[in-house]
Amino acid sequence: SKQEKVDGELLKQLSFIRESSESLHYQYGPKIQKAADDQRDLYEKLNKRMAEVEDSDHLQDETLPWFHFIRQLDVETKRKEHEKQLKEQEEAKAAAMAVLAATAVEEAGKAVEASHKINAEKNEQN
Repeated sequence: SKQEKVDGELLKQLSFIRESSESLHYQYGPKIQKAADDQRDLYEKLNKRMAEVEDSDHLQDETLPWFHFIRQLDVETKRKEHEKQLKEQEEAKAAAMAVLAATAVEEAGKAVEASHKINAEKNEQN
């Protein structure tokens, strides 16, 4: 009947939205995850390196105080750069999710428009 056709069209649109969302997730999800894993590995390596620097602090302080200061400054700068990269990565994830959400909203709007059009055509025929 008329309602079944409308329901069928809505289900078709919902299926398209779901498939589009899953496709985007499968397409970009692994890249985002790999980037996150790489960043985490770099962060762990940096922490390990910072621990090594801390272990040698007393020797550096006694022998080369200025070298130590410059080295610590460099380590801190790298750590901050790494934190900035992590933040940018999170922003990129958020942007990707916003694109997914916008696509879903757009497709839902199309489904509603199609449903209204079908109902209007049926009302005209009656």
